[in-house]
Amino acid sequence: MSMEHIFSKAVARKASKTEMAVKGMANMPDQAIGFDWPKARILCERHNSRLSPLDSEAKKLAEGLHQFVDRARHTTVHLSGLLLERWTLKTVINYMAAGFAHANKWLPDEDLVRNVFGSKPVPDGCGLYLLRVDGYAPVSTEQAGITPAWMGSADGTPRECMGAIVYLHGATFFLLLQTHFLEVLRTNGVGFSKSGLPLTYDRLRYHPKTAQIDDGQGHSMLALFDWG
Repeated sequence: MSMEHIFSKAVARKASKTEMAVKGMANMPDQAIGFDWPKARILCERHNSRLSPLDSEAKKLAEGLHQFVDRARHTTVHLSGLLLERWTLKTVINYMAAGFAHANKWLPDEDLVRNVFGSKPVPDGCGLYLLRVDGYAPVSTEQAGITPAWMGSADGTPRECMGAIVYLHGATFFLLLQTHFLEVLRTNGVGFSKSGLPLTYDRLRYHPKTAQIDDGQGHSMLALFDWG
């Protein structure tokens, strides 16, 4: 078994002077944690190495976000949406299986694992959504985090995970795990008390073609997603 980072080490700066920060982790407060991400023994070395292309795709996005933070005038990043979607799914599974989401470790079903390794496509309507947030300010420019969305029982006990908000250096995504939760999002939305972010269907964009951030001072970053 390999000691794997919950969030890929590739998405961090090689020589950061800013401490890493986490957000939405159930057993960690939103704060800086030092210069390394949390780790856990989740995969064997062989299967971990097979997911390296996913880490490389996430690194492209992270580097674009770092350039934006460093006040580059304009940055354009070309991304494979399907690889980034699989990376996000892998990261959420890491987080849940390592026991960061709840007292009990959560193990994914076989279909989700096949989705991560690319041997089975993610069902239409599931997977990666861009989440529009007004006024969201990261804890740090080196921030990653996950806030899971649970469907609970009558007494409030987490029962079924419908997905999770995924944060990366100021970008926010939502990963939907099961298609039957689409109607819940459309009709009710989901209250995220721990994240402080409203999650309603009108704020979500499924498989976005483009995404742009702008600081209002002439600096912007454009991400172009290829879903082919």
